[in-house]
Amino acid sequence: GKLPFVSRGGLKIQKAFETFGLSVRDKVCMDAGASTLTIHAEADTDVHSLLSHIRERGCMAGIAIKPSTDEKKLEEFLSAADLVLMMTVEPGFGGQKLDEHVIGRIRRLKDTGYAGEIEADGGIREDNLEWLIHNGLTVAVMGTALFRNPDMKGCVERLHRMRGTKQTGEMENR
Repeated sequence: GKLPFVSRGGLKIQKAFETFGLSVRDKVCMDAGASTLTIHAEADTDVHSLLSHIRERGCMAGIAIKPSTDEKKLEEFLSAADLVLMMTVEPGFGGQKLDEHVIGRIRRLKDTGYAGEIEADGGIREDNLEWLIHNGLTVAVMGTALFRNPDMKGCVERLHRMRGTKQTGEMENR
């Protein structure tokens, strides 16, 4: 089935993406309705095989990497991935501060000419999102900064206005 709208206090935010991030040890079942499946580069499995299997099933295949993992690990998966998820915090709990060294990873990936989506998850807030976009980000996952925002409707409106932000790479590190 399809996922419902995400809501809080009666405010429709946006239709939830049918995307699932997975750390897996075996083949993935895509019958849950996902349109995108993301596998961690650090998974103890044949990641190439999983990415191929995901694409064969008609889904977008994503590869995720944690901040502590050498970014060179991504290189072997780029041709098989429709998106790269740069974790901007170590996975585990919400509300962490964005690891700013990952911004350089995003910029370097964009500069390679990678044609897929470049996504980030962790520590993303209104005050750092534009900086991320300028450095090549195309998809942002925002949790705590949105759902704990006392003015969620205003936050969503401001985020939508950022959609037109250009990827120039000209913003300085904060």
